[in-house]
Amino acid sequence: MARLLHAGLAVILILAHGTFLFRGLMLRRHGGRPGRLDRTARTLSHIGLPAVVVSGLAAWGIAGKVGALHAVLGLLPLATIIAFAPLLTFKRRIPWLLPALNLLFFVAAALSALIERAAL
Repeated sequence: MARLLHAGLAVILILAHGTFLFRGLMLRRHGGRPGRLDRTARTLSHIGLPAVVVSGLAAWGIAGKVGALHAVLGLLPLATIIAFAPLLTFKRRIPWLLPALNLLFFVAAALSALIERAAL
């Protein structure tokens, strides 16, 4: 059950974060103001990351079995956010970099989980 919850939350996070990133890039390029979809995607992305991490840790504690690669890839977005926190000027110059890296890590973690499940 915990693994199913974790997987569902991860799918929602990837969809919300992808929407947040790609709509943000589109708005940045073509101008305009964020709409309701953009604000909702951003909120889901911000709430979703801690929820996915906590559900992943819970699933790991219950199942006791998770691949090291999946665990590392799942925690990398948090490490990236912490690493980027003091670099405010960098984040202002390249605002899409952190969301793009995190989306890459989210997708890589999901793929690693699928590969691990297929190997079982």
